[in-house]
Amino acid sequence: MADDGMRDRVRAALGIPAGTVCVLYAPTFREADQGRSVFCDVEALARRLGPGYRLLVRGHSAASKFGTHHGTSRVLDVSSYPESSHMLAVADVLITDYSSVMFDFTATRRPVVFFTPDMDAYAQDGRGVYFDLAAHAPGPVVSAEDRLPAAVRRAWEGRADTSTRYAAWRTRFNHLDDGAATARLAGIVREWL
Repeated sequence: MADDGMRDRVRAALGIPAGTVCVLYAPTFREADQGRSVFCDVEALARRLGPGYRLLVRGHSAASKFGTHHGTSRVLDVSSYPESSHMLAVADVLITDYSSVMFDFTATRRPVVFFTPDMDAYAQDGRGVYFDLAAHAPGPVVSAEDRLPAAVRRAWEGRADTSTRYAAWRTRFNHLDDGAATARLAGIVREWL
């Protein structure tokens, strides 16, 4: 992602002070539970993350139509923010589950924590999965809600550590995320013409 100051502008527009670690919680929706947009107690998570962290929640668009909002003193609901890419730019750490946002966010090289309390049920009865997330995830896979805050803090504090799993993930899924995709596409279109 190009740094043109957009990250700082969006953080300022959201009222997030400089130096604050932004944690974006962006889960996917569940077919059987479409009325929910989050799958943990976001207020408790924000409280347990502690000072210096700000939790942003972005509910899936399929769940947002139900009007669930999570804005409190500790949680900022960004579900209706028009540009999801801006949320990926401002986030320092992503918490997700099976959402495809994992692929977009790893292009930033920032830490991802996977909160998957229903992994078996989701894989078997839900929308399904393409691969074994626990075996390939580029970050910790957490199923117990009480372990989530510590996993997020460890991911942030260890962000400079190079993970072979993260590198393998980026090689597999982000190898073309180099800022030149538009130029490559334009070249292909020129060849067709």
